[in-house]
Amino acid sequence: MRSRLNDNTGPERMDYRYMAVWKLTDKAFSDRLEAGAKEAGFLDYFEQVNFSGRLITPDVMNADMIQLDA
Repeated sequence: MRSRLNDNTGPERMDYRYMAVWKLTDKAFSDRLEAGAKEAGFLDYFEQVNFSGRLITPDVMNADMIQLDA
């Protein structure tokens, strides 16, 4: 896990002070971790925003972005 303070001051800034990036073994583990945080009551005390995905190459990303307008 990597933790960071949000130091972005730009107009599209998200108003979250802290961020953490986790590299997990697979999507199933990610889902279990999310469910465990909810079950343990973690989300009762902290606002949490999740996003996930697999690592892709720039070529794959560019091809996907082109399809967004299709």
